[in-house]
Amino acid sequence: LYGGAITVNLPANLIDASDMRQVPDAQEVFLDRNSDMSIIFEILDRVEPADPDEAARFHFDSIAHDSSAQSSTVDDVRIPDEQRQAPPHTPKPILLEGVQQVAKFNRTQLDNVKIFLALYRLTELPHDIVFALNVPL
Repeated sequence: LYGGAITVNLPANLIDASDMRQVPDAQEVFLDRNSDMSIIFEILDRVEPADPDEAARFHFDSIAHDSSAQSSTVDDVRIPDEQRQAPPHTPKPILLEGVQQVAKFNRTQLDNVKIFLALYRLTELPHDIVFALNVPL
């Protein structure tokens, strides 16, 4: 991702959205070729809430705003006690699960979309890295 600055293992069935449409420089977007699921990585300026729970909710609300969600609900926010196989110096993710009602693909009918969000707050730089998995229900 981002010219090799970040590495991640992704399933082979994902398509790089930038091959089909313009994607902002701060984003990497992947689409599942067999479903409406998408994966988005974003490098953003660090948001003001210092509280991890509030910072994750801020980013979740930002996604809801950007996608013109009609409603959004946070089901859970947590920080895992341990990380399995995380590289050294990797910050612990703040994990959020929620649902947003969004009209996808220019339809008028609303879709329920489950959002799995992982927020990584960088300590050395004033940035947040947001990973969002969007799964239409």
